[in-house]
Amino acid sequence: MTIEEILSMTPQEKRIKIAEFDNWENVHLAGSKTISEPLLDKGLGLVGFLNGKMQLEIVPDYLNDLNAMHEVEKVLTFEQQRIYGDILGLHVGNWYRMHVTAVQRANAFLLTMITEGD
Repeated sequence: MTIEEILSMTPQEKRIKIAEFDNWENVHLAGSKTISEPLLDKGLGLVGFLNGKMQLEIVPDYLNDLNAMHEVEKVLTFEQQRIYGDILGLHVGNWYRMHVTAVQRANAFLLTMITEGD
């Protein structure tokens, strides 16, 4: 996956990709019989299986939830944390990292993971 491919991904595609790095399996858009209509209307109808559990759960809204991004950041190795911090610094400036939005963190996370894959 390239930087251009990541930047051209839809929010839903980014959310699925991050979920896969966060040990989610079989992530897919739920039907209205599986999840309530208000959640589907908000685009939050992604479900999957976390850590091999057999119970279907709602995938976190990584692009809009700082807490969800904080949790997924825990999968980063020390080297990945360094790369992630560098990407955030380039994206928003070193002095403003504390103000980084969830979507900026999500993009930096995906860029980190493809950088590590090269």
